[in-house]
Amino acid sequence: MKHAARYLFVLFLALMVWVIPSSAQKARMRERSFSFEGRVTEKQGPPIASVSIELLSDSEESVSATQSDVDGRYMLLDVPLSAPHYTLRFFKSGYLLLVREIDIKPESTTETIQLDVELLPSPPPRMGAWPPAGKKGVPLAQVKVFFATDRKPATANGLTTYSGAPSGAGLAFGSCDVSIPPNHRAGNIEAPSLWRLEFSPNPDEHIVVRRIIPVAKPDFFRDLAQSISGGKEQAAFVFVHGYNVTFEDAVKRTAQLAYDMQFGGVPITYSWPSKGSLLGYSDDEKQIEGTKENLKGFLKDLQAQSAAKAIYLIGHSMGNRALLAALNQLAIETQGKGLGAFKQAVFAAPDVARGDFKQLAGNIVKRSPHLTLYVSAHDQALLLSRRFHSGLTRAGDAEPDPLVVAGLDTVDASRVSTEFLGHTYYGDCKLVVEDMIRVFRSEMVPRGLQAARATTGPYWIMVPH
Repeated sequence: MKHAARYLFVLFLALMVWVIPSSAQKARMRERSFSFEGRVTEKQGPPIASVSIELLSDSEESVSATQSDVDGRYMLLDVPLSAPHYTLRFFKSGYLLLVREIDIKPESTTETIQLDVELLPSPPPRMGAWPPAGKKGVPLAQVKVFFATDRKPATANGLTTYSGAPSGAGLAFGSCDVSIPPNHRAGNIEAPSLWRLEFSPNPDEHIVVRRIIPVAKPDFFRDLAQSISGGKEQAAFVFVHGYNVTFEDAVKRTAQLAYDMQFGGVPITYSWPSKGSLLGYSDDEKQIEGTKENLKGFLKDLQAQSAAKAIYLIGHSMGNRALLAALNQLAIETQGKGLGAFKQAVFAAPDVARGDFKQLAGNIVKRSPHLTLYVSAHDQALLLSRRFHSGLTRAGDAEPDPLVVAGLDTVDASRVSTEFLGHTYYGDCKLVVEDMIRVFRSEMVPRGLQAARATTGPYWIMVPH
């Protein structure tokens, strides 16, 4: 009995000797911080500025992130690490995503990890060539979206975001990192569905806003100018959303459009304080009036401070009221000179009275940008808006005839818009997105469209193929 007790005691001591150092090792690892530094260049080429670099855990949670400077250099300093494996991702629009696996050994004495990488330019977009869907092993793509908003700051799950209330203090600025899942299908904004028993966003399945990073106005325009200057096209597009859209939904739509269009410049969201509620139409109408001056000021600053050689504009639904007013006022104040950088303006399903649209668009088109109007006869949201406005036909409604304005291309998408309300076809329909790519390339009509004529003049019909 004594021998058995002695044996058990010795075994206990042996286990303690083995367990205690192991625990100490883990404790030391938890307490250790690692730094990452290096340089991002093109393959055997110049440095690349404004590359998004993100360190991710095995569960795809962001541990740390930064951007490369004008010399392509980056640093992630004093990052506390407690797991043995991480992923370092390098992303910039116009280049192929690069992923590097990082293994942290408990006994490692290296606390600064040097990693230089080379990025390959992404292939030029081809019409009909869309990102692959559903292929296993395809890593998450990431799109950086800059934003300007006059929404009131808020906190959700401990993170900064923006509410449906106006800030009352002018514009706030920043950027968002948005991940695109491997199974993404062109035209979709993948999101959790109760029908599939999905109760929270999953980056492997859904488009997710991973981070919202507010910055001061001077830093915003400095970072924006660097990103645009380092881009393939030295261009930007601004998306102005419509009614019933939250801040994060606006950012997701901007990222989806940039990704599906394979846009070689920088995407920007201008988000005004929509309540993001079906019952908030009246409130949204008040807020869209209040944002017009802020949007005009932003577009003016964007031309002056962004270094963009070309700026494209996309307005949707009620957002077109602010976009039209801002462009018109800039044209008047600068006698047309303030519109020089705006190469194309797209008005998708505008919830604007036809008379107002015709007057404002007619004034803008004389000054500089090329204008394109997308309309549909199946837009139930605009039908409800018409009833709300005592029967006044909206500019985005193709019935009884599409609106025609001299110098503007009207495109009737009635034959291809199949979305439930027929109101977001500009981003949900592959053919419309393809046509917008052609618009951004300054391709003139017909560009595959069918010519037609209304009582007020010629327009174009998008035909399924």
